[in-house]
Amino acid sequence: EPEIVVNVSSIVGGDFVLYRDSGIADGVIISTWAGGATTFNGDYVGGTPPEGTKCFLTDGSSWAGWGVISTNPTGVNMTEYRDGFLRFWLKSTTTIKVDIEQVSGTKGTIYVPTTAGVWKEIILPVSSFTGITLTQIKGLFEITAETATTFYVDHVRFVKGIFNVYRDAGIPAKSRLTNWASGAAVFNAHYTDGAAPEGYECYQATSAVSAGWGVVMTL
Repeated sequence: EPEIVVNVSSIVGGDFVLYRDSGIADGVIISTWAGGATTFNGDYVGGTPPEGTKCFLTDGSSWAGWGVISTNPTGVNMTEYRDGFLRFWLKSTTTIKVDIEQVSGTKGTIYVPTTAGVWKEIILPVSSFTGITLTQIKGLFEITAETATTFYVDHVRFVKGIFNVYRDAGIPAKSRLTNWASGAAVFNAHYTDGAAPEGYECYQATSAVSAGWGVVMTL
C-alpha cells in the first residue's frame, strides 16, 4: 500500500525532539506504512503515556509502522549526535524494528525486544545504527512491527552524549591525531609516566620551542 502522510504541528526543543505532546520538529512530517488495515493515531490519549497525555498508537492487522521523515531533499546532518542516543518510550508485546534512513535509502537497523506490554524507555546509541552516514538522514526515526500487533510510542528524541576526543581507549572514529612545532619536538600519544587522571596514558609533548597537537575529523 502507498505511504500515508500525516501533517502535525511542528515545535523545536532543547534536545532534537522528534515527537511529543507539543508536536514534531520543524522540517519533518509523519509518514505511515502498512501491509493491511491499520489504525494510526498520533494523538492517542488512552495509553497512560510517560510524557504528557498523548502517545502514538499503531494497531495493525499485518506489518505496520510510522516514521519522522525530513522534508529537506538533502536530509538532515546528524553528525553532532554521532556519540549520542536515540531515546523514546515504547509499549509493545512483540519485537519492534527501528531504522534510521539515509536520503539514498540505506538504513541502519536495530531490533528492540518486546517490553511485555509495559512502558519502557529505549535508549539506542546512534553509533549502533551501522552502515549509514549521518550527513544526509531522511528517515530520522522509523519504527515498524513486522507482524500484526498493537504498540505505542512516546517522546522520541535525539540527545547528545559525551564526546571523548582523547582517552586511553583511543580517539573518535573518522578522526586522526595531528601535531605541529616550530622546531624539534617529541610527541607521545601513549605516555605512561605522567600519573594520568584517566586510565594509564596521557599525551606528552616535549619541545624547546612552540609545539602543539590536536584531533582532526577526517569526514
